[in-house]
Amino acid sequence: MPGETAATVRGLLTEPQERALVTGVRRLRDTLDELERLLAVGTDAAPDIDPADAFVLREAIADLRDRLVALSRLLGVEAPPRSARRAFAALASAAWTVAEDLHPRKLTRYGAVHSEAARLLAPHLEALAAGFLRLTQRGERPSGATAAVDTPPLDGREHPEEDGNGGAERRSTGP
Repeated sequence: MPGETAATVRGLLTEPQERALVTGVRRLRDTLDELERLLAVGTDAAPDIDPADAFVLREAIADLRDRLVALSRLLGVEAPPRSARRAFAALASAAWTVAEDLHPRKLTRYGAVHSEAARLLAPHLEALAAGFLRLTQRGERPSGATAAVDTPPLDGREHPEEDGNGGAERRSTGP
């Protein structure tokens, strides 16, 4: 693609396509950062990558980072710094999706779920999903808007209680 200008490429994209590419560049950059972090000595990850392998992996990451920089230049955009609020909401939303996907009604895609397993798992997964959804909603709101939200506080004192019907009741263990 030598000779292609950012204006040419951007002129061929719709605004949503351009936004998707900028967001994707940011995600890929963040992934490369995390991969490098895992290779660093002294991280919380188990040191089970041989130093020689780590060297080769770092070189591969550097090559990918160069390619990512070239893509950014081709687009004529640099991925702007991440919004902590949006990143928080996105991570919480992803966790909410995981919790929802682990619910017994969705586990049926792997086969029948024993009714007792469903009864025991459902309240915990529903509470986790609800908690991550609240985090998502709170993370999406600018400061000051959180106080107006009609959701119970996330104070760590709420636990799912079995209601006898496979659902979850909320009980507070605090004052």
